[in-house]
Amino acid sequence: MSVSYGPLAERYDLLTSDVPYDALCDYYETALKRCGRAVRTVLDLGCGTGTLSLLLARRGYELIAADASPDMLSIFQSKLADLPEGVTPPMLLCQRAEEERHLDEDEFLNVFEAPLKDLVEDIMAGRITDGKTVCAILKAARIYGV
Repeated sequence: MSVSYGPLAERYDLLTSDVPYDALCDYYETALKRCGRAVRTVLDLGCGTGTLSLLLARRGYELIAADASPDMLSIFQSKLADLPEGVTPPMLLCQRAEEERHLDEDEFLNVFEAPLKDLVEDIMAGRITDGKTVCAILKAARIYGV
């Protein structure tokens, strides 16, 4: 399956204009508050053009936004200029196209789930507190910054 959205990426926001992103943001923010600890950083997997990520960033969260489509992330990146002063721009990550290969479900879980699960656990436990370490772990998992 190709991760290239090409011309669709340019029209994606128009096609999803009826998605209640504000309500989704409210829902996720409520869920984050219920977790019993202060959440400052959010990992948005499959962030697309970044609409939800940017709403969360405007609400004060730091975002790591990942998507498999460079086309979608290019649109996302163009939106960063519209962020108000003082809002931390999300870190954008993309699986490199030349690294793309078709994986069965077990391979996918082994390649991606374990490193991300360990990363999230380490962040939640306070063992990882800086972005450079997060980037190094994501790079080792073959997920690279845009």
